[in-house]
Order: sequence, then C-alpha cells, then structure tokens
Amino acid sequence: MFKNLGVVGGCLCFIDGNFSDYNELWVMTDYGVQGSWVKQCVLKKALYGWLLHGDYEFIKLRSGELLLLRGQKEIGYYNPTEDTFRPITIDGIPRVEFRVIVQMGSLFSPKNVHKLRKR
Repeated sequence: MFKNLGVVGGCLCFIDGNFSDYNELWVMTDYGVQGSWVKQCVLKKALYGWLLHGDYEFIKLRSGELLLLRGQKEIGYYNPTEDTFRPITIDGIPRVEFRVIVQMGSLFSPKNVHKLRKR
C-alpha cells in the first residue's frame, strides 16, 4: 500500500494505494484549489496486479489513455473508459528496459539556442 504524487496531463495527480484490491488515481483539475480533486480512474488488482505494487509513472495521451510505466520493465496502455489494459510487447525481444522520454513542441529552433545564451 502506498501513496504517490505525480503529474497527469499537466495536472497534479495523487495515487491512493490505501486499498487492498485497487488503487485510485485523483487529479487536481484547478491547481491550488482543494475542491478541484476529481477521481480519474480506479485500477483493480484482479486485472492489473503489478500496478498495485511499487511506484509507477503515468503519461496521459491525447486518446485519453494512460501510458503506464513501472520501473523500467513493465509498460502498457490503460483505457479508463473501458477499464482495459494492453501491455506493450516487442516481438522477438525478451524483457527489455524501457525509458520514457516526453517530447513537447516548442517555438524555439534548436539551431537558435546558442543565440539565446549570448544575451
């Protein structure tokens, strides 16, 4: 049983693992407003047992699914609407280590970064 803070979709999130058979994912939709916490989803132990042990990270995708990463070995998609989980596997490659890299769009070109540093 654990509790964890993180970020989902740019919002503060709280994972409440204080239950024996599931975890709750809560999201603060209006930062700093205590009454803006919304329960995003419930992860059930029977379906997602590995999620209930240890820390894991979430990344909210445009589709509404969550990309879940536990350590560097277990990764998959969770659909909170359908309450389904799809593990990501790579054919022909046994267990590999994953590293999640979040990339965001920018108005700055990498070739102009040196100009910004000279100011």
